Amino acid sequence: MAVPKDGPERLIHFVNQRLADLGITQEELTARGGPDRSTLGKLRSRPDQKTLTVAKLLSYDDTLGWERGSAAVALLGGTPQEAVPSNGAPQISTDDKVARLVRQAHRRADKLMDHLQAATAEGEHLRRQLAALREAT
Repeated sequence: MAVPKDGPERLIHFVNQRLADLGITQEELTARGGPDRSTLGKLRSRPDQKTLTVAKLLSYDDTLGWERGSAAVALLGGTPQEAVPSNGAPQISTDDKVARLVRQAHRRADKLMDHLQAATAEGEHLRRQLAALREAT
């Protein structure tokens, strides 16, 4: 899927990507003090509203582990940057990152399996329709 150029859809894309990277749901983000699930939905459904409040944008930055200002940058067409503590140490351990990446890979594999099963079922359906058409002619 192509990354939207700017605006709410771009921010939504990066929020969803970061949630997947962290291996958490929107509900878990909210439980950690992040914005409610409806926040981006409201932004999406109100095209005349250009942006979220500074507090909401900073809440995304803080709870997603982005540099402050990253959510605003994403709205304007940029890419959020992962926050790194001042000592330069990574924010999470390598083992945690590996575990999160493995969970993300499993979720993507499950989605691919679902798509494959749907495509196989559609192929079988089309084969049956073709066979019925051949019999009718």
